Amino acid sequence: MTRIQRILIPAAFLCAVAAATDPAQYNVREFGALGDGRRKDTAALQAAIDACAKAGGGLVYVQAGRYLTGSIQLRSHITFEVGRGAVLLGSEDPADYPLRDNAWGGARKTISPLLYAADAEDITITGRGTIDGQGQVWWKRQWLAAPKKACRRLPLRRISRRSRSLPMAARN
Repeated sequence: MTRIQRILIPAAFLCAVAAATDPAQYNVREFGALGDGRRKDTAALQAAIDACAKAGGGLVYVQAGRYLTGSIQLRSHITFEVGRGAVLLGSEDPADYPLRDNAWGGARKTISPLLYAADAEDITITGRGTIDGQGQVWWKRQWLAAPKKACRRLPLRRISRRSRSLPMAARN
C-alpha cells in the first residue's frame, strides 16, 4: 500500500460515515412555502415536518422570509431551525388554530398553540430567526370576551401628601 492510499482510504471512510450520520434536511420552500408574509404557509410547513418525521427525523429548515402560519404540530426526532432572517408570523385568524384535546385531561378542548407537539420526543427548536405569535390580537380578543372592571385611580396628590420619599413636585 502506498503512502497516498494509506491517507486516502481512511479519509474516504470518514467522509462516508459523516454523510451517513448527517441528518436529512428538509427546506420548507421545497414543500411550497413562499415566505412572503401574506399567504399562509401552514400546509407547506406541516408537510415538511411530516416528511421529515416519516423518514425517521432530521432537520426542517426555514430560510429567510416571512412565513404566515397557523398552528403547526412538531413530530418526534425533528430539529426545527428558523434561520437568520426568517420570521414565523402567527396567523390572526382563529380558524387557523383548531380545537384539540386538552393536554392536562378533562372534557374541555383547548385552542391549538402556534407550535406544539403531542406524544413526541427528541424535538429541538433552534436558529437565529424570530417566532412572532402576533399576540396583541389575541389579548384584545380575550379582553373583549371577558372585560375586567377598570380599577379606580386615585389622584397623585392624595397619595403623595403623606409620602416623604416622593420628589417635592409630586407632593402638591
